[in-house]
Amino acid sequence: MRNLGKLTIGLSLLLVSSWAAAEDTRRKWQIGGGISYWSTIDDIRSNSTTAYAPLSAAQQGALPSILFSDPRPDANELNQPTIQDGFKMDFNASFGVTRWFSLQIGGSYFNGPVGNIEFYSEDRHLPISLTQVFPNPSPVGVDCNVTVCEQMTGPTNPSYGFVPVGQLTEVPVEISGLVRFRPESPFDPYVGAGVGYIFTSLDTSKSDIGTPIIMSASDATGDNRVVTMRNFQDVQNFTNGLVVANIRSGARAIKTFPTATSVGGTPITGLAATVNSAPEVHLVGGVDYYFTDHVSLFIDARYLWAQSKVKIRIDGQNQIYSGILDYGCVNGAPTCRTLDGAIHDTSNVYITNASVDDVQDVILIQGGDIRFGGFSLGVGVRYTF
Repeated sequence: MRNLGKLTIGLSLLLVSSWAAAEDTRRKWQIGGGISYWSTIDDIRSNSTTAYAPLSAAQQGALPSILFSDPRPDANELNQPTIQDGFKMDFNASFGVTRWFSLQIGGSYFNGPVGNIEFYSEDRHLPISLTQVFPNPSPVGVDCNVTVCEQMTGPTNPSYGFVPVGQLTEVPVEISGLVRFRPESPFDPYVGAGVGYIFTSLDTSKSDIGTPIIMSASDATGDNRVVTMRNFQDVQNFTNGLVVANIRSGARAIKTFPTATSVGGTPITGLAATVNSAPEVHLVGGVDYYFTDHVSLFIDARYLWAQSKVKIRIDGQNQIYSGILDYGCVNGAPTCRTLDGAIHDTSNVYITNASVDDVQDVILIQGGDIRFGGFSLGVGVRYTF
């Protein structure tokens, strides 16, 4: 009983002291700052499990033919490019218009990585039959003579990588109206809503693939080339102006090149990522807890809808699947690949027509849009004066 009496007295004193710390914010300013955790809710869904089989009345109930099946592993669907969650710095200032209502101006700073998009390729080549020759004396480096070239029937050496886009900076500036429920209590919850504008920038130079993407091919002059791509800008440079034999756009791989009147190859527009600054709207909920008449701890939660987004495009499309001209082993090529995977010197022998593509390598790159909407939960300190 004695202990219960002491506890009652202690709680009473705590309530009295808390009430003494309450602050009416009418006609007063509050400034504050803190840190919050920002989570973007949008991402790009992979099309790796897509198969396109259009229905037609002419099929008369039969199963439709599959026109396109995405060649990437189905497990790639687990990859969801987004703006990585992280912490941001928050600043705010508010003025109490009445006991119950105040206007708040706030700003934040967030910097975080964007990624990862998918780069899929198939290195296709001709299986060739080689017959060893024994000239006397044997020329240095020459150990075979090409006798037969046969068109390959399928892809070899498929590979894929996940490419980080870069570092995104967000600076939202907001104005909010807050309604307070207990304006003279040390425990002062509030709700509100407002509008703002998000200033953005994207730095694609801050991108590191980790394991580089390597592609090899030969051109019509017989020069073999090996392209090593270590970041987003490397992929951008490789694809910008790349001449392709065909273009299939979108998740359904609808053919957009060649058309009925087009022939040969065409250059594509390189991979690009852009971001736009735009307005936003938000809802607010939180609480202030006053330790003194002037200092309070706040917890603040916000949900934000934004028109800003990161746009990732290849040749102006969300996704393209294209054949790259690869002339294989042609006149002047120092080496060529054989059926068993060995490397042999072709000794400048024509094994294909140097003006006609022997087989097409393939690239598939998927982009899309990532919107900025999301949720934040933060904590900080405010000073009332």
